[in-house]
Amino acid sequence: MLHRENLDRTGEVIALAEELRADRLELANTQYLGWAFLNRQALLPTREQIERARSVAGAARKRLEGRMEVVFVVPDYYVEFPPACMDGWGRRFLVVSPDGLLLPCLLAHTVPGLSFGTCASNRSRSCGPPRPAFWRSGARTGCPSLAAAVRGDRSISAAAAARHST
Repeated sequence: MLHRENLDRTGEVIALAEELRADRLELANTQYLGWAFLNRQALLPTREQIERARSVAGAARKRLEGRMEVVFVVPDYYVEFPPACMDGWGRRFLVVSPDGLLLPCLLAHTVPGLSFGTCASNRSRSCGPPRPAFWRSGARTGCPSLAAAVRGDRSISAAAAARHST
């Protein structure tokens, strides 16, 4: 996991992967959720660090083509739209929170203006059909929940979700 303190050693990581004869190397930067979000001031690299590491990874990708796949994953703070995780909201898994909310992802309840059904209030064994907010997909513009966490402006997420509701 790459972060501010080790990102400048990307070349060394690539050299180690070469020495170990790896088929694939994913240079994954820390994604700032949970513990990492609380510590992002200490961990988040500068844009210049990201660009230098991306350049090193790009040169290695070309040089090692056919021998090792080299992938560089940029932190969500440095992309226009955070990517849709798990193939988009509710496409691969559902989350039932401790209070019974039926959610399309772990952070969906943090997006203002969206409401989700609960399993706790439903007397049947099924949670029933999700509310319309559940199907508001971040797949085309990135994850609304993650945008809320990353950008600190939850209105960006709500707007993205509303714009791309199905």
